[in-house]
This record gives sequence, C-alpha cells and structure tokens, in this order.
Amino acid sequence: VMVMDLLYKRIPQFLIKGFVVCHAHRVTETCKEAFILRLFRQSNKQGFIKAFSDVPEAFNAGFGKVEKVMKALFLKKLYLWPRFRDRVQRCLEQHAPDVVELHQDLTDSMKQIQDSIVEILEACIEELKKVALIDIGDSTVDDGLFPEFDSLVRSQLEPVWHKVGAKTKQLVYDLTSLRKLLGYLTRFDCVTFWRNLESLRATELGQHSSWLFINA
Repeated sequence: VMVMDLLYKRIPQFLIKGFVVCHAHRVTETCKEAFILRLFRQSNKQGFIKAFSDVPEAFNAGFGKVEKVMKALFLKKLYLWPRFRDRVQRCLEQHAPDVVELHQDLTDSMKQIQDSIVEILEACIEELKKVALIDIGDSTVDDGLFPEFDSLVRSQLEPVWHKVGAKTKQLVYDLTSLRKLLGYLTRFDCVTFWRNLESLRATELGQHSSWLFINA
C-alpha cells in the first residue's frame, strides 16, 4: 500500500521524519522495503533511516552481506551493540520486560507429523555426514532445527559448490524445506499446512528429493 502512495505522491514525503526498519538482516536490494526507502530518499534528503537487527550471524551468509544490506537501506554507518556493553546492560535493566508465557499442547496428529518430520531431518543429516566435503560429524537432529546449521553446511560447500554432486545439493535444499515445514506445523491452520505440504511435495517430487521416499 505504501509503495503506491509514494509513487502517486499521496503522502507528502517532506513531512516524513524518517523510517525505522526492523529485521534488517532480511533486507535485500529487490525487497519492497528497499524500494520504499529508495523512493523516500529520492525526494527527502533530510529524513533519517535507522535499521536494527538482533541476528548478527545472518550477515555472515553469502559474500558482502553487510555491504549489500547497508546499500539497500541507504546507510553509511554500522554500530555493533553487544549485550554485555555497560550502556546496553543498564538500559535493559531499567526496562525489564514483563514476560507472560503461554503454552498450547500439540494435538495427537500434530505430534505424529512433528515426529515424522524430525525423523526425516535426522535421515538427511546422516546422509550429509557421508559427504567428504562437509565436517558435521558431531551434529545431531537438534542442530538441524536451526537456520545456523544451514549456514554452517553452505559455508563449507560454497568454495567447492561447482564440484558438489546433485544429491548433496538437494540434501542441503531439503534441510531448509523440512525445517520450514516444521515451523508451518505450529504456525498455520490444518488446511493451510496441508496445502503447503502438497505444494512442497509436488515441487520436491520434480526435483527427485529422496526424503519423499523415506518411510516416516
């Protein structure tokens, strides 16, 4: 909506004081946030742009990730604020959050689906351990539940990606797909989850993913 308002000049941009961008590590040159900021900066040279990220390890993915993100956000300065810094600690202590934790049990069907996906993930990790180019000997299925595991595997394979076999490449893609599917289980309703599963199965079947034939 805001893109159209900026393009048609429905919003007086000289009145916009600035933008605050959260989850900056997700910004790319082609995303809508970058396009909005480009439109804003073209007509407003004085407004501020500030971006925040609490996932610094995400900037290690790929080549020149920090530079690309800063360019997309029209930023020139980068500040690192570790939690152990005195100023940060004092601020956090003065504004301690009031946390209320709610827990919703999974249904029997959801537990069965979750166990099956975890079993498939474990099988994929075991297959990756057989690849000589990757050193993940101590990794378990618990490690595969986090995006950082993908970054670890890809960082080891990136220099020799052109030499990696199709099966290994597919296993790397499968890890990401299965972890997303595991997240969909608790995020979506049953109908939406089923549609995503069917769409994923159709896509992966065309790519001959081995996890589709695992008895789980």
